[in-house]
Amino acid sequence: MNNPILLLYPSINVIVTALFAAVVLRQYLQRHRSYQLFWTIALSMAFLATLAYVLMIVAQPTSSIGIVFFRVYYILGGALMPAWLGLGSIALIASPRITRICLVVLSI
Repeated sequence: MNNPILLLYPSINVIVTALFAAVVLRQYLQRHRSYQLFWTIALSMAFLATLAYVLMIVAQPTSSIGIVFFRVYYILGGALMPAWLGLGSIALIASPRITRICLVVLSI
């Protein structure tokens, strides 16, 4: 790796995302609201995606393992995490029936 400064902001993001996921998980364990569970899942995916991004930078993006880390980053951070975050928002404002239907659609 030629420039270690490239790791500064992603590393801060890993820490902040992990802390935020832990706070929302703690709230879910206290209150048992479904939207908090969905947001915890989304934030955990964001944490793993950001961690994969940091590991991709360390491993060199064009290496075999770097490509795997990029795919993990893209699948979790770009494809799945926004959908689960949106499901949490739906659960916050919609009826439980609508939330269950959206959960089934998302799971499929």
